[in-house]
Amino acid sequence: MKKRFTYVGYIKIEYQPLISLMREMLISSKVKERYAADIEKEINYKDEKLDIYIHEDGNNGFLIDIELLGSFVEANEFINNFTKKLREKNITHQFEWSGVGENDEEVGEEYEISFP
Repeated sequence: MKKRFTYVGYIKIEYQPLISLMREMLISSKVKERYAADIEKEINYKDEKLDIYIHEDGNNGFLIDIELLGSFVEANEFINNFTKKLREKNITHQFEWSGVGENDEEVGEEYEISFP
């Protein structure tokens, strides 16, 4: 059964490495087929149809807001793979993600991970 999850994060990284990483992760993810999108359009990216928002925060980093649609296991796998890639590249990253109910309220657990 598909559920909705929100992923909100901060990544301290330059633009081009972020675009490469996001394309790789979103295109290969089973969480949402429609993530196979071209996110190289602009540095402050906003796509309401795809529920992907990337905004430069002025500190050599980006705020990212993604809505994941899939099972808890699929969403968890996406998050685990994403943070693993960030750790491998030693990229500063902080995020939280949680489930979303039918009326857009947060439900279930909230997870937060931060590392340098």
